[in-house]
Amino acid sequence: MNRLYILQEEVVGSEAYLDCSLRVHHIRNVLKSVVGDLLKVVVIGSGIGEWRIKKIGVSSVVLEVGEIVNHLATAQEISLSVGLCRPPTAKKIIEHATSLGVTGFTFFETELSEKSYSTSKVYTSSEYLKLLYLGLAQSAIYYKLPTVRLVGRFGDVIQEGALNLLLSFDGGPLSKIDLGLKKYDKINFIVGPERGFTQSEEAKFLSGSSPILITRSTLRTEIAIFASLAQLQMIQLT
Repeated sequence: MNRLYILQEEVVGSEAYLDCSLRVHHIRNVLKSVVGDLLKVVVIGSGIGEWRIKKIGVSSVVLEVGEIVNHLATAQEISLSVGLCRPPTAKKIIEHATSLGVTGFTFFETELSEKSYSTSKVYTSSEYLKLLYLGLAQSAIYYKLPTVRLVGRFGDVIQEGALNLLLSFDGGPLSKIDLGLKKYDKINFIVGPERGFTQSEEAKFLSGSSPILITRSTLRTEIAIFASLAQLQMIQLT
């Protein structure tokens, strides 16, 4: 973790009480922190800061609440619409794309998706929230909790008011397409599942999106997503 994540309900008055074994272990055994040390924290939904350790126990840690900075890392919202994929792949996408600034995830059924994937526990709040927390903790700059949704086939894939970008071998490089990237408040990447989209599905998505090419190589779904986000950030930083 680049920052220790803090839930708002863990903050009581001027103190934050942590009894999560993962984070207590991280403080005690990874960081090897002691009373009086400053810890970099991300308060989910509020901001980032540095809080001082007040008490350390075997199974709990108490922090002294300090200043919170809540500036936005970017003015643009970035969302992902992803064809339903294997649960281990979905977990990677949720955690690591959160650390890259994604603000919303929509997983949707496709013709080639395995239907049983929709019953995975990863789409229940208790499962994906943990992944979102870890993603924000890793990022060091983002603090707003992304949304996660599971919808049926074609449901809310094309997002109104957003620049919708479809990953496709028939598209052009993101850096060379005049899409006015910086003119949009929201950018939505549409990505197929492991087995890809059918021709009819891709044709339907193309009616409301712009095709982009990330690489000529065939990538795993999660790698294609991370590469897309990295290319977008490179353009945003120039």
